[in-house]
Amino acid sequence: MTKTIKICDKCKKEAKWLYPLPQIRIAGYTLTVREGEKVELCKDCMHNLIDIIDTFHKTK
Repeated sequence: MTKTIKICDKCKKEAKWLYPLPQIRIAGYTLTVREGEKVELCKDCMHNLIDIIDTFHKTK
């Protein structure tokens, strides 16, 4: 039997499910999406990223 352990790329915690997406870098008011680089985030880190992006769009 094989057990797969999933670890979040951002917080390094074990998770049951990870969300794959391109790497997004946030610097000031600039969002850079790097399509060649992939990251996998847990639910909490994904919600934090969504909150940051929502805040970014509301300030524009």
